[in-house]
Amino acid sequence: MTVNMIGHPDKRRYNPGRDIAYCWPWIMSSSIERITSGSGEPWALKIIDKHNISNEDLVKVAKALATFMSLCNDPVNCPDNPKDTVEASGLFACSEEARLLVYSAVGETMLAAFFLSIRDVLLEDEPSPLNDKRFAELVKSAMDKLCLRNESFFRRFLRKIKSWF
Repeated sequence: MTVNMIGHPDKRRYNPGRDIAYCWPWIMSSSIERITSGSGEPWALKIIDKHNISNEDLVKVAKALATFMSLCNDPVNCPDNPKDTVEASGLFACSEEARLLVYSAVGETMLAAFFLSIRDVLLEDEPSPLNDKRFAELVKSAMDKLCLRNESFFRRFLRKIKSWF
C-alpha cells in the first residue's frame, strides 16, 4: 500500500506509487527502444552480440513484463507478493542475459526520468527534497557492504591479521 506524502514547501499531497504506475508504460516502451537492434544504444548492442541474445529472447522478456504488469493490475488473480507475481508472469523462465539487459535499460530510463523530474518538482531557490549528505552515506554504506561481501576469504583473513597490528 502506498502512502500519500505531504509535499515539502506547499503541503500538497503526493503519491509516488501512483506516479510510477502512470509513468510505467512510457518507461517500459522507452527501455525497450534502448535495446532494439535498429535504434539500440551501443552498450546494449554489444551485450546482445556478446551473449547472443535474440530478438525472440527480448520479446519473451517484454511479454513477461507485460504479464507482470497485468497481474499487478488484477487484485483477484495477482499473487500476494512480488516474487510470486514475477514467477507467475514467466520472467524467471526467460533468458537471464535478456532479463539483465532489459533491467539495465529500465534502470537507465529511470535515471533519465529522475534527471528530468527532479528539475520539474523544484521551485526556484527551493531546497532539494534529497538530503545529499544522508544519500551519500547510504550509498557508501551499501558499497562497503557489497565490497566486503564480495571479497575473497583470503583477503578478509589478511585484513583481520593487519587489524591486529
